[in-house]
Amino acid sequence: MLDERTMVQRLRTKALLFTVLAGLGLSQVNCGIILHPERGDRHGTRLDVVAVVFDCLWLLVGVVPGVVALIVDAVTGGMWAGNHHFHPGEALGFNLRGPAPATADVSIQLSSPDGTVRTLASRHVEKGEEVDAAPVHLPEQMPPGTYALSISVNGHENARFPLHVE
Repeated sequence: MLDERTMVQRLRTKALLFTVLAGLGLSQVNCGIILHPERGDRHGTRLDVVAVVFDCLWLLVGVVPGVVALIVDAVTGGMWAGNHHFHPGEALGFNLRGPAPATADVSIQLSSPDGTVRTLASRHVEKGEEVDAAPVHLPEQMPPGTYALSISVNGHENARFPLHVE
């Protein structure tokens, strides 16, 4: 029969092993990709401070999980908020899932460096209508440059993003 001290020691060892394995397993789920799934394979010049801080929090669990989280986010592009270069004809994805909160006319527009505005997509949605993610394709004939992609709801611009075309 095992004495009480040996049983406590074995329980501590199992708890420590479980904690280390759970930390290593969870560190494979990198914070940058969870926070911004659209950043896969993106490598820019500007770090996303929030993603880096969350990755560094893994250092509290242990050095190995923290370093693994930082490496995975750096390699997959999850920690980069910087520039992503697009190509003419490339599909852009938007996460517009779930029921629409209100009836609205939504449009996605592309503004070229010379000021020309082109509507890439436009759609009317009813309140409660399920909205699926649909790819929007850039025009096939686009000269290289920095464009602006804007999303408008009911004629009012709600978001504007720089778009670098090679």
